[in-house]
Amino acid sequence: MRNHHRATVAIYLGHQAPSKTAAQVTPLDITAVTACWRPLAHSTRYAYHKALRRVLREIERPDLVQHIERLADPLPREVTATDDERQALIANAKPSLRLLLLLCSDCALRVGTALKLAPQHYDPETRTISTRSKHDTVVNMPVTGEIADLIQGITRITDTALPFCSYLHGGTGRTYRVDHAYRQFKQLKAQLGITRRLTFHDLRRTTAHRAYELTGDIRVVQQLLGHRSPSTTLHYLHVKLHPLQPELLEALKAERTPRHDQAVRTPRR
Repeated sequence: MRNHHRATVAIYLGHQAPSKTAAQVTPLDITAVTACWRPLAHSTRYAYHKALRRVLREIERPDLVQHIERLADPLPREVTATDDERQALIANAKPSLRLLLLLCSDCALRVGTALKLAPQHYDPETRTISTRSKHDTVVNMPVTGEIADLIQGITRITDTALPFCSYLHGGTGRTYRVDHAYRQFKQLKAQLGITRRLTFHDLRRTTAHRAYELTGDIRVVQQLLGHRSPSTTLHYLHVKLHPLQPELLEALKAERTPRHDQAVRTPRR
């Protein structure tokens, strides 16, 4: 997606300054490009502005970055799947799509990470997977019994680097690409009568919300999602920190201050 945004931004920049070299691009050109994006959704504008900054640095014009308007971070989607939707999707999906749905739902993996999961990342004895987050940190996670059973059903593994979903794709070991997954997912939703826009990432978000509801511990959800910072997890869950109230500080002080009848006596020497 990032490469797509960069390519789109490069096209806009090329249309605005078709005969100019990188050194000839002016702040007015940058203003004109960003003005074209004002009718777009906030999240799209934010992504394009971010990509434009990256493009300007790549063409060695970081001096123009300051002329790009700073937009507020877009809020993530709040869509989550219902229990009925999740169960129907998994029950009626083909094996390759079923495993992908389970990895995004049960383990809260990103769809790109789930599609790359291969035998070399899985320990059948402990039933754990080892993946890398987008920050390139190693994440070890146990899998549910349903996922373990699907993986166990793959009888002939000839290449430990070939993803599990590809082994399950038609039983031929053909590469199971992301476009295959999205096409199957769209067809399955239509078959089940799910008309609202539900994505693989919404299944990941559903699990994150449930984990927070069950534990109330943001650190657990942070570990589950592989976020670098708990503030990212708070933003992801739409959890807002409430300002400290003076009553709380007074209560804490009262707890620390011993009453006269409970005062600690100085021991005799």
